[in-house]
Amino acid sequence: MLTLSFGKSTSPRYRDAVKLAEKFTGYKNTGGKISVLLSVKEVFEKWEYFNQLFWTAVDWKETTLSYEDMTYHSHTDKTRIFYALQNSHWKWINYVEQKLSLQFNISEDNLDLSKLDTTNIDDKTADLLIDFYSIKKQGF
Repeated sequence: MLTLSFGKSTSPRYRDAVKLAEKFTGYKNTGGKISVLLSVKEVFEKWEYFNQLFWTAVDWKETTLSYEDMTYHSHTDKTRIFYALQNSHWKWINYVEQKLSLQFNISEDNLDLSKLDTTNIDDKTADLLIDFYSIKKQGF
């Protein structure tokens, strides 16, 4: 789990950041300190919101990013973690795109919509694949 936290800011974009943070299930406002507890799955599902939130708040004085009991304060460390997440997100989307393109890859000659398999990847399968990817990245 990741935690993105930021304090009250004089930035004109502070209100936007709070609204973006509220879109996540792990949102907490504790006396002016906003924290968002994020699973990798939720980051992937809400990538656009996470991307905007991160780049809005990354350079604010009180912004931190926590992962595996470590809290990162420097811009460099926070952005390196962001880019690792972004890379993982791209790989996940490429996997889903490839899987879907193989399911729906049929020629015009035998196009029969009734024969298309329209089942989506269920939550359990998505969670399992993300877990496998995370385990592989950690070197287990």
